[in-house]
Amino acid sequence: MIRKIIFISFIAVIFYLEPLCADEITLKNGQNLTGKVLSQKDNIISFEIYFDSIVVSASINKDDILNIELDNSELIDESTLFEITQQSRGLILYKGRWLPKKHVATLMQRQDKIDKIKRFTLLSIQFFIFLMVCFGAIIGLDLLNFGVRKYKLWRVAKTETADNRLHRRIPVKLDFCFKIENGVEHKAVTTNISLGGLLFSTELELKPSDRISVKLSSEDNEILELEGLVVRSEKDYKTDQHNIGVSFLSVDHEIRQEIAKIIAKHRI
Repeated sequence: MIRKIIFISFIAVIFYLEPLCADEITLKNGQNLTGKVLSQKDNIISFEIYFDSIVVSASINKDDILNIELDNSELIDESTLFEITQQSRGLILYKGRWLPKKHVATLMQRQDKIDKIKRFTLLSIQFFIFLMVCFGAIIGLDLLNFGVRKYKLWRVAKTETADNRLHRRIPVKLDFCFKIENGVEHKAVTTNISLGGLLFSTELELKPSDRISVKLSSEDNEILELEGLVVRSEKDYKTDQHNIGVSFLSVDHEIRQEIAKIIAKHRI
């Protein structure tokens, strides 16, 4: 009989001591829960809640926990307990540091501004590179055009050199008219002339490879219209005039005879 009383008393003591040795969780809504932590997985804690002699199982989100006190439970490690404690204090883990929410918001705003500046800088650099590429392409096209014109001039000069072997330039002061590509007619005086071309001075700045139309008065006062190509253009800074050398294009035998008569008539 005494043994039964002692056994029943021992069971009662164990029953009433169990809640005293339980884990305690304080929720953010102010509710206190007493029980035992069963397990933890990700952000959920499995918990047995003690209501007097009734045990209820529940799953609690760690974000809803304000504070947790463990009684020799090994189911929640120290890092998780520390995380819950810091969150209950209103702190947020930001880049490895627990900081107040307002501080984190300020840091995030600053980081956002820095990111915008970085994006703007990157776009500016890309736009600058695009402009440099365009500028390089323009220079390349200009150099190519210059090379083509130089090649044409070289061919004309080569032809003129061969022509000069046959036709010597003779100093002749001859009034004549010429038209440039825009159709405007100008007057000038020759410095010298040959069967293959002429040299004159003008205030206009003509470029090599420019085409002009030349009008000469023949011996019978007839107008000879000749197509010419500018092969030389040099500026005389003393007189502010441009010395223009022109090579005649597509000149047949009859026109050469007329040019020869003009040279003979006006030869100095």
